[in-house]
Order: sequence, then structure tokens, then C-alpha cells
Amino acid sequence: MQRLRKVTIRLTARSIVFVAGLMASTFSSTFGHADEIEPSAEPAQLLVTSDSGLISLQATDAPLGSVIDLLRSTADIDIEGHVDVNERVNANFANLPLEEAISAISDRYIIVHEESGGAITKVVLFRKGKDGLPANSAELTLSAYPRALDAWTKGDIRSAIDFFENAIDGDPDAWAPRADYARLLILMTDYEKAGPHLQRSVELNPANPRVWLDLYSYYQRTVQVKSALDARQRARDLAGEQAIVQDQTGLWRLERDSIFPSS
Repeated sequence: MQRLRKVTIRLTARSIVFVAGLMASTFSSTFGHADEIEPSAEPAQLLVTSDSGLISLQATDAPLGSVIDLLRSTADIDIEGHVDVNERVNANFANLPLEEAISAISDRYIIVHEESGGAITKVVLFRKGKDGLPANSAELTLSAYPRALDAWTKGDIRSAIDFFENAIDGDPDAWAPRADYARLLILMTDYEKAGPHLQRSVELNPANPRVWLDLYSYYQRTVQVKSALDARQRARDLAGEQAIVQDQTGLWRLERDSIFPSS
């Protein structure tokens, strides 16, 4: 069934303040602060429609907080993040996918989404820093890591490397970005660079058989026989009854796991 929902708001200086009062709690929980929307000297206009998942928008001097809130309700998507609710939006576009629509509304934010069954269920916005990545280091990892995996899946290895390194810079103690980056480096035969990331992954998560299997793959390819056997045994001890297999790239993994994104 085609879904069509249309919301039209014409905001004057007085009604903007009224809308801000109604939505203060929503902005507080959704956008991380409850800044009051400041009235504009000129009347604002805002029209948002959603048709089969495609967004159309007409906005003239509309507060970003109001735009995002209407977009969230119109598209029936959870949108979170720290945004400047008073940023003024002037945009006019038709039939854009959700992420493209958000980018067209404001280019000051990085967009990360979650999916379920191939459909976007949640969008998180991160304010861009000077380099185009999130200014907050914790947000940097949350943003860059999935983008690294996505770039790798699409075969954009240069971008994947950049995003992996950004994710690690954002949170040096996060084991998963290091492990996945090391796996990519192994496949690129950059063993010198992969080794330290693998060792650090093991230090950060020594009870996870996956990191030991990654290390086993590394030692096997670099012909470090004793170390390879030791790593394989540690992986077996931690894996218990879970089967260990070798995928088509030659990397070792638990049978129930998919080596993202190489298998």
C-alpha cells in the first residue's frame, strides 16, 4: 500500500515560539538539548511530504529543529543526534531518499543509519568537524566504523582504509575496528601494518575466539608456525563446540560468523 502523509506548517514569529514550547521535551530527548527555537524576523514556511519512502520538502527560513521533527514523524523514522535547532533551513526538493533529503536540508551533519530487513529504522546525525568527520571523538568511531565496512563492501578500499583509521583514532580501545581493519590489511598482504592491530585486538578482547583466529590467519600467512599453532589452540579453547572453518579468502573464522565483508 502506498503511504502518503502530508504535513503543512506556516510559522510566524509568534507561532515559532509556541511550537518550541510544545516540542521542548522532544528536542531534549531527541537532539540532546532543549534550546528554544528563536523566532525569525520573517515568517517561515515549511512543507514536508513522504510518498513511498521518498521525501519532498519546501522550506523557507524554517528552524532545523522543526524540520527534523516533522521529517521524523512524516517518514516514521527515528532520527537522533545533536543538532542546532535554530539553524535556518532554505531548501526545495522532491522525491529524495531519506538520507539524501537530510543532506539536502543541511550539509553540517554526518548521517549514519541502522537497517532491519533492508529498511532504514533509525538515523543518527553527527555534527561535522573541520575535516568533515564528527568533531567528538566518541562519535567519530560510531560514524567512521560502519562507513569503513560499507566502503569495503562496495570495493572502495581507499575510503575503507581512511574510515578504519578514523574509527581507531576516535576510540583506540575499540577492538572491533582494529580487528576488521587488520583483516583487510591481511588480504592486502600488508602484514607489517596488520600485526600491531591484531596484537592490540587480542589485548583488548582476549576472551573472544575471533581475535585469536584473526591472529592465526596472520601467523599462518607470515609463516610463524609456532605462533600460529598457539593462536589456533587458544581459538579452539575459547570456541568450545563451535566449528572453525576457513573461508574462500583463506581467513579462519567461526562457522556461524560471517567475515564482514569478505565472505
